[in-house]
Amino acid sequence: MRILSFSWTTEQFKQGIKTVTRRMNKPKFNCGDIVQAYDKLPHHGGKKIGLIKILDVREVRLREISDGEVAKEGFPSWTKSQFIYFIRSKYKGIRRSKIMWRIEFEKLGE
Repeated sequence: MRILSFSWTTEQFKQGIKTVTRRMNKPKFNCGDIVQAYDKLPHHGGKKIGLIKILDVREVRLREISDGEVAKEGFPSWTKSQFIYFIRSKYKGIRRSKIMWRIEFEKLGE
């Protein structure tokens, strides 16, 4: 079974306020797949924190994110600019025009 790690947003995932995540690389799963959620990658000592069902996978430019999307990322009080700054601080040197993979999911349980 595939996994997704939520090391930057573990608490948002556990609280159920995170329903979208973005990745640099094309995911190796499709809509409808069940994926294991981890607090960090297993080879870094990560632990399973739940199961998710993939609802949507698509490419989106970072600069195209809306405030509503920022809330789905688990940051309801942040603006688009704050979220882009956060992502750019994590992925050093990426541009606002960078295409990322947007993954929408439904949390199924622990």
